[in-house]
Amino acid sequence: MDKYIEIISSEYADKLCHIGDSFLRFDKETPLVYEGHIPIVAYILIEGSLLITKRKKEIEIIHPYALVGRNELANKIPLKYKIQAMPKTKLGYLNRSQILNLMKNTSFEKYQIKA
Repeated sequence: MDKYIEIISSEYADKLCHIGDSFLRFDKETPLVYEGHIPIVAYILIEGSLLITKRKKEIEIIHPYALVGRNELANKIPLKYKIQAMPKTKLGYLNRSQILNLMKNTSFEKYQIKA
């Protein structure tokens, strides 16, 4: 799996959500980032699921808790996949300056859960 998704603890997801202090809820399938685009925010998956596709082929479905697009946002790298929120999904999000600030002061690796 590429590094576009980082599985994190629920406690760390809560901490990240407090930094962003903004949430999105989706009642229907909604594209978040298209394949080849640079994300404008990193998403924190709190509830529901995200569908990951490449060239219209399903790659995987992500469940809570995950941080999505951090590296691509910070380094302005286009995503290799399309990311779509599924119905009944709740996301927190962080903008680039929030992510860069966190990266200066936090080791994300210690919050990741190994699959």
